[in-house]
Amino acid sequence: MKKTALIPTSTFALRFAAIMHRRSTSKWNEAKEIKPFRKLLPVDETDIEMVERYYRWHWPPMIGKNNLRHDLATLINNWSSELDRAQIWCEAHPPKSAPRKIIPLPVQPEAQMSEAERAQASAEFRKLIGREPRLR
Repeated sequence: MKKTALIPTSTFALRFAAIMHRRSTSKWNEAKEIKPFRKLLPVDETDIEMVERYYRWHWPPMIGKNNLRHDLATLINNWSSELDRAQIWCEAHPPKSAPRKIIPLPVQPEAQMSEAERAQASAEFRKLIGREPRLR
């Protein structure tokens, strides 16, 4: 077998390697990784996304702290249990929505405010915040 045949080329294989923080150019073991991986195919997109989220959040593997697999062959051989664990975790921790973009409203510069406007703004601030505004 050619040496390049042991290097993963499919997107799912590369994603599995990325979950375990392996280089995309690392060779896979024919018996321990390639054959079991082929038996898993096809892998559902949402399944691999859940496992990626789970591993991204809990990385690195630590005995006694988390239950992450330590190598690719073990991840592949225990895929169904890893998927179940990731699914339970993802249901308990849904992805957060993107942060809202705060658009600043144009405010009249304080230096250009009249005394009446400044007094009114200070009174509103005092009423809402409970203290005098700190002016620089």
